Formats: sequence, structure tokens, C-alpha cells
Amino acid sequence: MALITFQKVQMSFILDWIFILLVIIATVPFAIIKPFEREFRLNDDTISHPYKEGESFSVPLLIFCTVGLPVILIVCYHTYTKDLKYSLHQSIMGFCVSISLTMFVTTLIKVSVGRYRPDFISRCQVNITKVEEIYNSYKFSNKIDFGPRNLYNTTICTNPDTSVIDEGRKSFPSGHSSFAFSTLTFLSLFLAGKIHLYDGNYIFWKLVAALAPNILALYIAITRISDYRHHWQDIVVGSFIGIFFSVLSYFYYFPFLNSLEPYKQLQGRLTKYNILSDQPGKTLPIFRDRENEYISLSLMDNEESKQSK
Repeated sequence: MALITFQKVQMSFILDWIFILLVIIATVPFAIIKPFEREFRLNDDTISHPYKEGESFSVPLLIFCTVGLPVILIVCYHTYTKDLKYSLHQSIMGFCVSISLTMFVTTLIKVSVGRYRPDFISRCQVNITKVEEIYNSYKFSNKIDFGPRNLYNTTICTNPDTSVIDEGRKSFPSGHSSFAFSTLTFLSLFLAGKIHLYDGNYIFWKLVAALAPNILALYIAITRISDYRHHWQDIVVGSFIGIFFSVLSYFYYFPFLNSLEPYKQLQGRLTKYNILSDQPGKTLPIFRDRENEYISLSLMDNEESKQSK
């Protein structure tokens, strides 16, 4: 019976990973298709900043800071506490759920809105002759300064690298900001739970440790403004999306931070299938069937070992 129930739990975990993979796959088409075509004015100061070739946080550096470091810390923690099965699995799964949902929603909004980046006109490399032709094609008075006569689209762009132009139309919301907050806010919550931040002792270093990942996420978001990659509204909305899905994902698998044991993952389906996960600090992660009282090899403390004798 224990083997059957454990197989059911394993299958439910496999289904979870399949759905995470499906969300990631569903994101790919939206990342490839061209964004919505908006019209713009050439005298719009908000999209007239210079185009910088380099970025403060390139994609490889972003992935290292927002995925590599959190995963290393999570794995190191569970290796230290010897919680290498259910607890580690739930931590990594929650982390991946936060990333997948954030990127799907962010990418969907990007291509649907098609907002121009602050450096779009510089990316565009405007064809002035084409602009004059379009302007003169309207038989209006020269005094008119509104309407389609002063609105243009990407047909006036001469940049041979169309990918640069297309990326210039994906400003809202900020992908760097949403991605950074989706992973680093999850890490902040993870650390806050593991060090029992709200234990009533008000230890300052715990607060600093819990806030550190979010401060890094904030810095990453700010660099998107100084790099002229995003407007401040893009940053705010992107950050909100990342925070929302990270909080949702974390508390889907872990208890609230003010609970008695915030460092323990929720039992969830283990309770449903009548399986108990034993993972206190001094025990190896094991599964126990409540009916048969089956216990695998563990490192029990002295009191537990005495009781067993």
C-alpha cells in the first residue's frame, strides 16, 4: 500500500512539471511574433533617447544573478540541513512556477501592447525622405499639427537589423524587472522562512538577509531606466508582476512567515495520500506511511533514539 501511494505522489509531481513545461512552451510563440504596431511622433521626447549597445545587466548576467545564485543558495541550504527530497523539490518547483507564470504574462503583455522603448527613434534610424513623402501626402493646411499627418509607424525605419526595431517595441512591461522580482522575491521569502524572521526576537541581521535579494532586484530594475531600455511605468508594472507571482508561488507551497514553523514546507498531497514527510533539522528526508509506520534510515536525535529503544 505504501508503494502504491508513493507512486501516486510521484505521478502528481510529474504532472506538475509537465504543466510548468507547457507554460514555458506557450511563452515561446509570444516571444517570437512581432509586437503590436503602434504609431508614434518624431517629436516625442520620451522615445528619443540614445541607443546603447551594452546593458548594465546583460541576459547572461541577469540569469546568473536571478537564477544561478538563488538555486545555489536553495540547494546549499537543503544540503546543509539534509532535506534533499520533498523539501528541496517543493522549493525548486515553487521557484520554477514563479518564473514560468511571470514570463508568460510579461511576454503576452509585451507583444499585445507594443509600447516603444525610450531609445526607439535611435533604433529606428528614420528615413527623412520617407517622412516628407508621408507628410506631404496629406492635403491639409500647414497649420494643422495633429492627426495622421504627424503620426508614423516602422515603415519609416531604415535599420537593416529588424530584430533591433522589434525589440524596441517591447517596452511595457519590463521583462528584466518582472524576472528579477519573480526569482529574488521568492528567494527573500525563502530566506525569511528558513531563518524564522518573525520569531518575535527582532534580530536585525535576519531582516537584512531577507531583504538583500529584493534590493538586488530593485537595482536591476533601476538600471533599465538608466540604460534607456524602459520607462518608469514599465518598471513599476513589471516589478509588480514579478512580486505577485513570486508571493503567490511561495505561499502555494510554504506556510505564512508568522506561522509557528515557517521553515517547513506544506505537506499538501502527502497528507492526501496518507504519507508523512519527516524533515527536521537532524533527520534525513524520509517518507513514512502512517498506517504501517514505515521509517527509512534517519539521523534521529538522542531523545528520539531513546524513545525508539
